[in-house]
Amino acid sequence: MEPRILRTSDTDGRAIVRVEMANQRGFFAVMDAADFDDWIKAGRSPRMITNKNGPMTGTYRVVVYDRSVAGGLAGVARAILGLGKGQVVQYLNSDRLDLRRCNLAIRRGRATGQTKREVEVATSSTKAPPRRTPVDLGSLTAAVV
Repeated sequence: MEPRILRTSDTDGRAIVRVEMANQRGFFAVMDAADFDDWIKAGRSPRMITNKNGPMTGTYRVVVYDRSVAGGLAGVARAILGLGKGQVVQYLNSDRLDLRRCNLAIRRGRATGQTKREVEVATSSTKAPPRRTPVDLGSLTAAVV
């Protein structure tokens, strides 16, 4: 059964695509529409699943089956950002189903995951996460505390 794919816009009016998880009906990953279109044009499957991100972290990630990758699962966020060795994805709002570029950041180093407590706090919060805007550190002259 193919996943449901819903084209819509986010609260800022940007075009997004919601892709239903194949292994968790009713759960959707959110991608920028342009990234989803590029994903499909590249011949990748829209059949995405959530996969536990290690036994000790208590977190998950969105993956697709890919025989060309060791272990047979490829991380969707890594593919969107085109990450290489020594680079990891950071989810700015802690929502690993949110694959929009405004939520993804590249970090150097090894993947350490989040503790179960961080995940519980992030998922139990009813308030929307604070909006983060990029700051040009070159133009920053003083920090206001």
